[in-house]
Amino acid sequence: MTNVTSTGLYSDPELAQFYEVNDHNRQDYDVICRLAMGSKTILDLGCGTGVLSARLAKSANVVAVDPAGAMLDIGQERYNELDIEWVEGDARNVRLDRKFDLIVLSGHAFQCFLTKTDQQEVLNTISAHLAIEGRFVFDSRNPYFPHSKERTKDQTYRRFNHSKFGEVEAWNESNYDEKSGILTYSNSYKLPGTGETKSAEEQIKYSPKPELIELVNKAGLDVVECFGAWDETPFMETSREIIFIGKLQ
Repeated sequence: MTNVTSTGLYSDPELAQFYEVNDHNRQDYDVICRLAMGSKTILDLGCGTGVLSARLAKSANVVAVDPAGAMLDIGQERYNELDIEWVEGDARNVRLDRKFDLIVLSGHAFQCFLTKTDQQEVLNTISAHLAIEGRFVFDSRNPYFPHSKERTKDQTYRRFNHSKFGEVEAWNESNYDEKSGILTYSNSYKLPGTGETKSAEEQIKYSPKPELIELVNKAGLDVVECFGAWDETPFMETSREIIFIGKLQ
């Protein structure tokens, strides 16, 4: 039995509990934590369950924003001993009347915004909250990376241990529309014992670097560095990632 829910992978509590289960040791988090050294205030936009926020909160005041209350609930329960301010809000329009030394939008969260208008609003939010000497960092997958963006169940099938359910089977499936740059994907989790499968579908947008640069500049921001991978190699046309580190103009 498969239950495909319209509330999404991140806003449905039954699906949110599977997010980032085995995803705590990530190279992007290591790089961002190094970038955060010396920052006293950090805004984590699209914080999810707060894994990165928790690392950053060890040395800075962190505000963690996400539109999915189910994700924030997990983060608050998991990291209740840390001084993190959790805010349920949308990166397109959240306004906190504060400035931050570092603003982070990680885990390809930028790609959840499917139109140029939405992307521009997110970048305007970064600009509105960035301190004069502050820095921002966000990543987006490069549409010109020369490998298939589509995945099948057979390619992605795996098992992992969940603290509540035991050994869970999981897989992802995705289809890419070259013309629109929209990838539609679903994540599925099959529970042991009952055999019930929980699944939901989402979409993300692939945008080329020149288009992103234009939007960044229109928001009053400048790109200082651009990497093509989280090992900090310079960006090339066929790099897997587009990773921007920047500042106010």
